[in-house]
Amino acid sequence: MKTKNILKAMAAAMLMPAMMLTTACSSDDDLANSTPDNIIKKGYEVPVTVSATRQGDADASSATYKGLALALADVSGAKAWCSQTSANCLTNQKSSEPAAKGDMAGIANTDALCSHASHTHAAASAARDYSVTRPDGTSAWFLPSAGQWHKMANAAGSYANLKTNAGLQNYYYWTSSENDYYRAWKVEDDQDHWLMDHKDYENYVRACLAF
Repeated sequence: MKTKNILKAMAAAMLMPAMMLTTACSSDDDLANSTPDNIIKKGYEVPVTVSATRQGDADASSATYKGLALALADVSGAKAWCSQTSANCLTNQKSSEPAAKGDMAGIANTDALCSHASHTHAAASAARDYSVTRPDGTSAWFLPSAGQWHKMANAAGSYANLKTNAGLQNYYYWTSSENDYYRAWKVEDDQDHWLMDHKDYENYVRACLAF
């Protein structure tokens, strides 16, 4: 995609912003071909900085998703990750920061958390139920994994850029990545700062989708 076309899309985005696209495409041509027309038509922002990676890298659930779109507004109010202080909620716990940053399973994580039989997960449920209408051809809204947060920050050029572009608040945001029996991963929005927090504590939630 030519720079002038990206800038044109960004200008259109200012008229009716709803989400920011942070893409994971193998080339500029892939970016042009993989961005659904209705995303541009509805005024969603395409940032100039693009991360070059392979098709299917946006989420582990699909071999076709090429990009991630982060909503431009938080869900209403901070949310707890889990209704229990201690519970094994996912089967793919991430015990270290590098392991968490390798977790690209936000859709599957959110599916599992929202359908858990014995307790509730407010952050994941709030992301899944985000009220903005999804464009055709995209995934359901989900709570991004630690790896997806990291990929979006890289696509924006830095965590600080992602904060500015997406209007993130000066606080921590939950990921859908679980650490252990007691904690899940959260990220500080303006820097590459990762912490494990108790699951019943409240942090901000920002929904994401894959396309």
